[in-house]
Amino acid sequence: MSSILTPKFKSVTLNDILFDGVQDLYSAESRQADALDKMVMASFHEPLRRLFKKHFELTKSHGRRLEQIAERLGVSPEGKHCNGMMGVILDLEIMLRSQASDIRDIQLVCCAQKMNHYKLVGYSSACGVARLLKYWEVAKLLKATLAEEADLKVELASLGGTPDLAFHLDAKPVLETLQAV
Repeated sequence: MSSILTPKFKSVTLNDILFDGVQDLYSAESRQADALDKMVMASFHEPLRRLFKKHFELTKSHGRRLEQIAERLGVSPEGKHCNGMMGVILDLEIMLRSQASDIRDIQLVCCAQKMNHYKLVGYSSACGVARLLKYWEVAKLLKATLAEEADLKVELASLGGTPDLAFHLDAKPVLETLQAV
């Protein structure tokens, strides 16, 4: 007799893990594209707007690449709702509803870094599983996206949450706040 306390476990394969990862990343990329559009509009400084626009274009190309990967795997790229990315986007939306301030751009960079880190782990994991399965072409496509995300991480880190950000954005009050901590 089955009980609510004794769950039934489904046997999971490496293919299942890869398919789930691709669908999760596709959802993450789609949600992030919408969020980046808002981030471009919300940022105060032009260098940050340019970076978010570049990030938006990369995100769109990553979505197209995931569609190619899903086609190669014979699965739909859709079918999963990425709760991890949605949590970060919810934080972003709450922040955007708050009063604009001289630290908004720092908040936006921190949010973009969280999004980027989520995807770095997702692409790294999916690439590793594809290699285990010897899906070399899929692994190659995932690795290409992983490399682009890693480059973006470096660009975001050059702005992110440090006195460097205050310098790049010419935000003296922000620098004073960071030095006080």
